Amino acid sequence: MQVWQAHYKDKQHDLDIVIENHYDDNYTEQSFKICIDGVIFGGSGLDDWELSETESNISDIMKKFSMLKYGSKETGYHYWLQSYQMQMRIPCMVFSLTEKRKISAELDIVFNNSNQENARAIYKLDGKSVNPNMNICERFALIVEGKYYNAIELSEYFEISMQSICKQIAGKYYLYNCFGCLYSDYSPYGQNNIGSLCCFVESKEKYLKVYGKNEGEYTIWDAFEEGFVQCQETAVCNEFAPRINCLGGYRGGIYE
Repeated sequence: MQVWQAHYKDKQHDLDIVIENHYDDNYTEQSFKICIDGVIFGGSGLDDWELSETESNISDIMKKFSMLKYGSKETGYHYWLQSYQMQMRIPCMVFSLTEKRKISAELDIVFNNSNQENARAIYKLDGKSVNPNMNICERFALIVEGKYYNAIELSEYFEISMQSICKQIAGKYYLYNCFGCLYSDYSPYGQNNIGSLCCFVESKEKYLKVYGKNEGEYTIWDAFEEGFVQCQETAVCNEFAPRINCLGGYRGGIYE
């Protein structure tokens, strides 16, 4: 388990918290956990915090937090945290191309769950449609030795914001993590905002032939059939190789 520092704020709270990252413990249903005011929430990403268990004192919890209720009596009810801001600091590494060494870095990310409804996301509460709030990325920055590299293109998806930063650090650093690895790619079926990379290191010779989703003699679908393991963008292993000088895979190059 990793522990990331964070700050949570809503109408009734303004406090430092920690995000427990259980991804490497095979805790993939809700890889992340937070505890706010004695209440535990879990999420598969960093913007889908749900009450971990439906507790008997749900009425008291609803007084503390703004939450979206969805589900039904037959399938069970779920409570999704709404209307808050969360800043998080995620430790990571970069490799300096001039100094030829690894350097500790940090990602500084701010998500704002606004009061504006997300019309694209529709859930059901006892058969009736309900909409969660929009989740907006207000800041996404890589901090290296005190210098901030701010994403120009902000997105709730890690990939888009991080790639915006990669273009700024090109020629200075490369990312020393799974996102920056030659052998990782996103699922062609889709992704959540963090923690959804596929590692093809066991079939890397074939994966390196991939160029796009359906293009070429060997596609990402062929790579899927060979097998993969899931990994998180901010993780790293001993098989790491920088994502440079390659065909590009399904997601393409990241420093161009």
